[in-house]
Amino acid sequence: MFHSFQDDKVVAFKDINPSAFRHYLIIPVEHIPTVNDLQRRNEDYTLVSHMINVGETLLRRDAPQSNQYRYCFL
Repeated sequence: MFHSFQDDKVVAFKDINPSAFRHYLIIPVEHIPTVNDLQRRNEDYTLVSHMINVGETLLRRDAPQSNQYRYCFL
């Protein structure tokens, strides 16, 4: 069973209306209105990389047989 994840940068949990077998929402703790508000700065690259790492970690933990995945940033 999936348990939510939280650290100082993100909160992650399963989508209540999933569009895939494993569908996680990984939300930054710091409010960012839209993906268009991200800038080409180290802090934003670090945050997005961390979000991807959290997603991959959750997927490996909850569905280790999965070999296909994709990311969506809204």
